[in-house]
Formats: sequence, C-alpha cells, structure tokens
Amino acid sequence: MAPPPVGDATGPEPSQLRFIDVLPLQLARDCLIVWRDARQGEALPALWNFAPHRLPPAILPWLLIHRQRTDGALVYGLAGDELIRWFGENPKGKPVLGNVDAAEREQRLALVRQSLATSMPFWFRGSLLLENHEHVPIGRLCLPARDNAEHVLLLVYFVLGEAPPQRLRVIGDGSFEADQVTWCRASDLVA
Repeated sequence: MAPPPVGDATGPEPSQLRFIDVLPLQLARDCLIVWRDARQGEALPALWNFAPHRLPPAILPWLLIHRQRTDGALVYGLAGDELIRWFGENPKGKPVLGNVDAAEREQRLALVRQSLATSMPFWFRGSLLLENHEHVPIGRLCLPARDNAEHVLLLVYFVLGEAPPQRLRVIGDGSFEADQVTWCRASDLVA
C-alpha cells in the first residue's frame, strides 16, 4: 500500500506562503488542521487529543512517532503498519535514526528537538530508497505533541508525485537536504 500521493507544489516561494499552503495535498492539510485544533494556546497539544482517532484514516499506516524520553533520548514509539513493514519489525524503543550516518542523524535530530522546543510543526522533502534501487520523493509532515511527561513528534509520510506501480518496499533513507525543510510560524496557525 503506497502512502497517500502528493502533487508537487507550484506557485509562490514557500517562504511567501502560509505553512498550510506549502503542504501539497489536502490530506496533509487535514492533519495540520486536526493538530492545530487540538492545541490549547501556544502549548504542545496532547497526543491523544488528536491522534490517531481524529486523523484521516488513509494516513494511519504511514504514521511514525518519535518519543523524547525525560532523559532527552529520542526513541521510536508507535509506527503504522506500512512503516513496520519498512523497518522489517516494530522499531518501538529503538534509537531514532540509529541506522543513519552520524552527521545526518544529528542534523535531523536537531530538527526534531527544535520542533519540540518551539512547539512548531515542519514539513520536509527527501527520498526513500526502494528495494529495486529507485529513489521515491517523499514529504514528511512533522507535528510536535506531548504524551504525559514525554514530548513526541508525529511524522506522516507522503509520496510526492506519482507512486511507483509496485508495492513500496523501502530499504533505506535515500536523501535529506536541510534546504528542503519548511517551518510553520506562529502566525500560520491562526485559523
């Protein structure tokens, strides 16, 4: 089962758009709206106030949660069915991005920590490497939340453009470019 497809965004530069308008698929926008509506003021929303029950059902197999334990460690939490298939197991409790190059891992974990510290979501593009060695462009919507004493980051994966005709069998992250990250601003969260 392929993640929900996303068309390429066209038009003004992302920095000139509201964050919701940068998201190139209505499903991604719907996820952001559910997250935004669960917020109380500027605080992180409670995870169970919006996920998974209020999110669009089509994205649930492509959902992944990063948990920041009280000691600061980032580990995997809940993973959707398709992502469990990708990992080849349920990664729950394992270090986030433990199999990624150390420099890239730190760069990506810095984004997670920044999102949790600022309570701001972000969107980033990259690719995933398929079993047939095809790189598929992927967008990830990252929504910070809290779950009791822990902070969590909920990621939802979307295929950008047309999904390959075969079932996706991901064997690794293909790329990550820091300039492909778009941050939400507080002013973007006004309904």
